[in-house]
Amino acid sequence: MIINRLLAEPLDRTRFMNLPDPESGVVKRYGLEGMNVAFHSHPATLSENSVVSIEYAMTVTYEGEYIYAISFEREDIRTLSALLGVSVKELQADYGTKGFFTPGHVVAYGDDTREDLGLWTESSKDALLAFFTETLLDSFDAIEELEEV
Repeated sequence: MIINRLLAEPLDRTRFMNLPDPESGVVKRYGLEGMNVAFHSHPATLSENSVVSIEYAMTVTYEGEYIYAISFEREDIRTLSALLGVSVKELQADYGTKGFFTPGHVVAYGDDTREDLGLWTESSKDALLAFFTETLLDSFDAIEELEEV
């Protein structure tokens, strides 16, 4: 996904229930070509109805508008169980896990689009941050690097 920060529409908080809250769990802040970028650890979602747990995320605001997010999301099987009326054990079997969360996916949001970038199996937070950063720079076709604020 390629996003022009000058033309990007703000993310629709009602359309994308799993958006990370851009003010929750901020660990570091960066600047990039006039944009504000934040790295998050365990941020809340903007919707109370979300069934995902976000372990890490990066969000981008430009001129006060929330225009981009990339996150590592896992569905909470216990919450799904309650909503669907299906046993936790049955859902665990369906998802092939013994834990309470589904395997994690990296998901990007921008320009009124949600893009699942696939399953993430790497366990290193540093590797995930590097992937987030590379994807974000590619999404904005940025020439500069992130500058820590």
